[in-house]
Amino acid sequence: MNKSLFTLEKASLLKRFSAYLLDMIMTVIIASGIILLLSLITNFDSHYQKYENRMNELIESYEEEHGISFDISEEQYQALSDEEKQVYIDFDKVLAQDKELVYQYNLIINLTLLMVTGGILVGVLIVEFILPLIFKNGQTLGKKIFGICLVKENCVRITPLMLFIRSFLGKFTIETMIPVYIIIMMIFGSAGIFGVIIMGAILITQIVLLFANKNKCLIHDLMSGTVVVDKSSQMIYYSEEELLAAKKEYSKNEAETKKYF
Repeated sequence: MNKSLFTLEKASLLKRFSAYLLDMIMTVIIASGIILLLSLITNFDSHYQKYENRMNELIESYEEEHGISFDISEEQYQALSDEEKQVYIDFDKVLAQDKELVYQYNLIINLTLLMVTGGILVGVLIVEFILPLIFKNGQTLGKKIFGICLVKENCVRITPLMLFIRSFLGKFTIETMIPVYIIIMMIFGSAGIFGVIIMGAILITQIVLLFANKNKCLIHDLMSGTVVVDKSSQMIYYSEEELLAAKKEYSKNEAETKKYF
């Protein structure tokens, strides 16, 4: 027996990136379909239209009341006196005090979060959890095409629980939804520099782990205890007992070989 039977045959970064790219495309396609379905179910377009209509009503009413126009350039705005600028600034208070507008605004944010979360969750669970359960050894479609798979650090086959932790807690929760939530909050003007710092910290952590970790594990692999390996050359043991038996057999053969030297 060869001692390499107990070592990890780590997959190349090129194969891992190629598989990741294909899986990401699949996830986006599935997520987009779910988001579209949820938008129809929740009547999102109607709520957004109500928000737009109310906003336009408030703008027209405010312009008529104060004899101003919001359709001015930055140069024209800067040329106004402080008193005239204050009229524009005070419009934010009008928006904040309008219950209908605030209700529709909060509803749009909540529905957006709901649709995006639901879409990405379904996409990730199908691509990263359900398909790997079918293909075995943690293989997504991308991993299967490029001949790579997942194992424990001791070369034993991964469990469904490990796969769930990797896909749901690692990939979905930390690596995907935290950045997505921050981006959504940025779009709605509710996230500042703190959100950018968090996104940057996650990205830097992934890069450092990829090149500093001996098994080139990312956050989701560290959380689940998995390693990405080449399936064609990797010995995969179905249980800890099978691994232990193989090591005993190896030690026995080693001892018998030494007798003849």
